[in-house]
Amino acid sequence: MKINNIRTYEMYKKMYSLPLNKRDNYFKYEIMKPFQVMWQTLNVPFTANSSGYDVVMASSMTGMIQPSLISEKDITKVEILKQHNSWQTAEQIIKECIAEFPNINFTMSNITELTFGLFIADSNNAQIKINKGYTGFGGIPGYFMVLIDPNEYTLMRLPLAIAHEFNHQIRLCYEPWKMNINLGEYIILEGLAESFAASMYGEELIGPWVKNINVNNLNEIKKVFKNSLNISDFTEVASYMFGDELALMQGYEPVSVPYCAGYAVGYHLVKYYLKKTGKSIVEATLTPTSEILKACTDFWFN
Repeated sequence: MKINNIRTYEMYKKMYSLPLNKRDNYFKYEIMKPFQVMWQTLNVPFTANSSGYDVVMASSMTGMIQPSLISEKDITKVEILKQHNSWQTAEQIIKECIAEFPNINFTMSNITELTFGLFIADSNNAQIKINKGYTGFGGIPGYFMVLIDPNEYTLMRLPLAIAHEFNHQIRLCYEPWKMNINLGEYIILEGLAESFAASMYGEELIGPWVKNINVNNLNEIKKVFKNSLNISDFTEVASYMFGDELALMQGYEPVSVPYCAGYAVGYHLVKYYLKKTGKSIVEATLTPTSEILKACTDFWFN
């Protein structure tokens, strides 16, 4: 499996040196060029449509710093990542993750290479703030990325963020994404990813989307989720997954659950499944959602 690890640090410095009116095009046609197929799959145009929507706007909505907003402070962040050998670390993490799946070329039979990007997060973005400085995307097999506002907290969790998005790459080759994904499928997708990351690099460093939920909160959330697993309207599914605060930011109707409730439920459900069945997280990643949920019907009452 070929790894295409985009060395974005030189690109950021080049973009910062350009006049403001040239930065967007550099971002589109240089920095995002390796991800063009990903954006096309997501129906995001490189040339802005009549409403102004393009890859610059779409990426900023994920929490990535906009080309026009990049400052000396952001270049300092790029230097911090470079000083911590973050691009070399990313490549090593990806190799370690690949090694966990001995039949990866069969599992990802349609994918000949993995393109990965490490990007600077916008520290003023509300979603980045609530995610404590980092996030990622791995929803299109063959392409994944991590957005980070580098500091001691986020740099320690970078390996887990990469492993989380890598697991999506495997899982979505096994069970492809669909726009009518139901809540049960989504919580398993995210639970597998965070469980894989924890198994690789330490449960003590799991993301705030799981760690912020205590046992008492989890039991209350399970009561809300257990009869809603077949919901497949994405706006409603997203509200359960992301919680009320993020749902409101994204224009969804809140459903009275806390931040990233679906991620936390999925993580604990997958942990329950692994303990009950004795399967490894690698085996579980290649297990149908229906089988996992069927084995865990008692999870909702424990």
